[in-house]
Amino acid sequence: MYNIYKPYEENYALGPDKNFLNPKKFPKIIFQGQPQFSFLDEKFYLPFGVPAGPLLNSKYINCALDAGFCFPIYKTVRSQYYPCHPFPNIVKIKSEKKNLFADEKNDVLGEFIEKEDVHSRTLSISNSFGVPSQPSDIWQNDFLNCQQNHKGYSVGISFQGTNRNFHWNLWKENFLLTAELACQALQKANAKFIEVNLSCPNENAVPLYKDFQKSKELLAELSKVTKPYQKKLIAKIGVVNLEECKKWIHEIPEFIDGLSVINTVSANILNSNNDIILGSKSKHGGICGNLIRQQGLMMVESLANLMSKLKVSKNQFGLIGVGGIMTAQHVKDYLNSGAHVAQSATGMMWNLNLAKEVSNLFNVSYEEVRHHE
Repeated sequence: MYNIYKPYEENYALGPDKNFLNPKKFPKIIFQGQPQFSFLDEKFYLPFGVPAGPLLNSKYINCALDAGFCFPIYKTVRSQYYPCHPFPNIVKIKSEKKNLFADEKNDVLGEFIEKEDVHSRTLSISNSFGVPSQPSDIWQNDFLNCQQNHKGYSVGISFQGTNRNFHWNLWKENFLLTAELACQALQKANAKFIEVNLSCPNENAVPLYKDFQKSKELLAELSKVTKPYQKKLIAKIGVVNLEECKKWIHEIPEFIDGLSVINTVSANILNSNNDIILGSKSKHGGICGNLIRQQGLMMVESLANLMSKLKVSKNQFGLIGVGGIMTAQHVKDYLNSGAHVAQSATGMMWNLNLAKEVSNLFNVSYEEVRHHE
């Protein structure tokens, strides 16, 4: 629903591309009966949603909710305005490999997306936005415009700290400030889920989740902010090895309510002339879509197996599976691998019928409404 041929600022202002608001092509989904799925004591019609990233504001959130995505996350916010990387931000990715893994050197080809590409269920992309954010008063007020209080649905908000001076204590303080601002918005909207983004490297040379001790220190302090508001705190991380997985499952559930994995897989991205193609002027970027699904499934399976061995129940600690979900079967694959909920970004961006396809696979009853604007 994001128009890749227009700058981020224009997409933010205009909302979802009008082609994705056509009720004949993407009717509103109204689920029937009582929600049968649960995640951390919240009921859902589908254990399926959208991760932080493609839903820029309440217009996008509401579009996703209308399409049946039951657990969408508001794009990562900051305590202050933060600009977007220059256009272009999204390119198609081609690779000689069938799958990309985080522990390998990944050199891929970046190309501009053609209209026919978006219909592919094997599409992979790189996005390079730099985690832009509106000023806090704007996103706090906008979050109130998200459709809330519907049984079987829940809207979350993602946040991160801003670190301009690369000073750990100042960066940590800003995480805590932004968490407070996000909790205030959630409280007014009567929403429950808050997700801390530890997986983007924009503030440092490497993503924060790769430093386990600092992540643990931060999450311990963040829990002191979120618990008085009675919010469910999720940490978004990327790929870690088995020893690190053990730490995340053994030591972290004391402070947070769950993990969301994975974010992206890093690659070197150049065009056919060996030139940088992204507007950020960096050849390094995170890959999303079909090429990273196997890596995502492997991470979920490792974490789920460790939860089982350590007798950490799904009611105590939630696991959200993200990465390369392009079809309804991919959702089922993630749940079979141990995820309690699955979320799709790239697969959703050009296929709002994806939640309906998941409903059909899971035999969840719904009504289609085709007369809304």
